[in-house]
Amino acid sequence: RTLRDFGFGRNIMQQRILEEFDYRAERLDKLFDENDGKQLILDPRSFFDLLITSIINRILVGYRYDDVR
Repeated sequence: RTLRDFGFGRNIMQQRILEEFDYRAERLDKLFDENDGKQLILDPRSFFDLLITSIINRILVGYRYDDVR
């Protein structure tokens, strides 16, 4: 039981990745909703760069990068 409390027996890394992906997907949905049906130009590289660096940062230091734009 003690080892389980520290994350053994669970896939913490997978959980963090999925949580971060869900967070970014919600932000993307919000961006589309705020655009009111107008054409939206999105650079997928910046989206995935932010997603990947945020996942790494969250695993290493415990918090995500916020999109300041």
